[in-house]
Amino acid sequence: MRQIATQIELYRAQFGVLPRGDSDMIRLTEEIGPIRVSDRSHVALHVNHLDEEEKITYCHPPDSEDYVLMARSRSGVAFRHGTPGTGEFEVPDGLPGSGWTTGMCEAGGLSIAGARSPNRTIFTSDGWKDWVNT
Repeated sequence: MRQIATQIELYRAQFGVLPRGDSDMIRLTEEIGPIRVSDRSHVALHVNHLDEEEKITYCHPPDSEDYVLMARSRSGVAFRHGTPGTGEFEVPDGLPGSGWTTGMCEAGGLSIAGARSPNRTIFTSDGWKDWVNT
């Protein structure tokens, strides 16, 4: 996760904004380098309202340069990296906020009012996204 956070910071340094959404993540892989994850290292951080397992979630509120990248290891420990801090954190049952998007981001330490995509980018959607190398 630290490598992905570094790539996000390099993207911000090069383009002046955080990458937001799939199109920016594709650009990140083209301009900064491939996003690599080990499929065997991550389990579902949570299951969203579409019944999809989200293994890595990246929250980036609108009009802000704050972000948090979150994942859960095979051991079941949830980790975050971003402006709210780095390290372990708790994913509560019945997430706070107004739905999965806001609740998951708030659990990671960001305050997001009424967030919906593209304010959150997930790395999986019925399998890993095409821009993720496993």
